[in-house]
Amino acid sequence: MNRIDLRQVRRTYTTHIVPDEACVGYVAPSGHPQIGDLLVAEVASTGKHASVETISGLTMNMFPGDLIIGAFGNRYATDQYEGYASAAWRDQCDLLSIGGVCGEVCSAHTSMGSPTRLRVLGALCDAHGRSLNLRDFARPSRAQPPAGQGHSCRRNVDELR
Repeated sequence: MNRIDLRQVRRTYTTHIVPDEACVGYVAPSGHPQIGDLLVAEVASTGKHASVETISGLTMNMFPGDLIIGAFGNRYATDQYEGYASAAWRDQCDLLSIGGVCGEVCSAHTSMGSPTRLRVLGALCDAHGRSLNLRDFARPSRAQPPAGQGHSCRRNVDELR
């Protein structure tokens, strides 16, 4: 595992639900990247997105050599880029949005320039060397009442009115 210093890495907004203490380092990725897989990357060249939105909501400029933490994902923006999470972990990927969505651009609006290219250093990992995904930090969904109790709850609410 290669350790990272969060003071020297720009955490993009897509990672805002990930606590700082979970971001320890990066490891060589294995398998295929899944939507939500977190990655540590170095800016190889700046393109259309020369800045990123950080976890605090601030927009910060990027320069070649800067490190960012982003997440693989799909994005379809008709006036910008259409891109998808990579089919395999590669050495490089594209920055699909200033929020930190990363993947491979497959089409672009005619007004768009080249995307910002990132050199993938590895998969973000915790202190145990386990690769992280945004799903690991998702809030649980609100539970639905068991079958048959929705009507009872509704009747009780109606009686309280």
